Amino acid sequence: MAATGWRRNVDREVPKGDDPRVLGALYGVITFVLLIAMAGIARRNVWPLITYRPTSAVVDSTAIEVRGSRNGDNYVPRVYFSYSVDGRAYHGTRVTPADLRGKRRWAEQLVANYQPHAHVTSYYDPEQPDRAFLRHSVGSFGGMVAIFVTLATALVWRAARRRRLTSA
Repeated sequence: MAATGWRRNVDREVPKGDDPRVLGALYGVITFVLLIAMAGIARRNVWPLITYRPTSAVVDSTAIEVRGSRNGDNYVPRVYFSYSVDGRAYHGTRVTPADLRGKRRWAEQLVANYQPHAHVTSYYDPEQPDRAFLRHSVGSFGGMVAIFVTLATALVWRAARRRRLTSA
């Protein structure tokens, strides 16, 4: 039989599901996916808080839009407001940077903060002044970061503990 250069290593152990290397790789993939998701959320919800500029606005009216989905109805708070940038008039409708939707009670509470003819501060995109919102708040993003950090710490601790147990 001719030698092909291939040699089978019969003694080599195949990693099992509880192998620290497999768990580390799995935790790494999960962390990467969560980081990508959080980056998208930060871009949509937090970036406007940093880059948009404040300007005075006047509330024209309020409404709540109903958007149906497979999981039931979602409600989008709408505050129609007028503002100006560099002498040019604009109209906006977004309360939150990402145009969030939620439960009816949440939308009603948010809209109740804005009475017609009230003077408020709006935040506009300096590159696209027709894009603006009213509520300058991180919202639940801070909580999501805390949850992510807690989960990542727990996963790293668990992987390190398993590694110590298997190497002992």
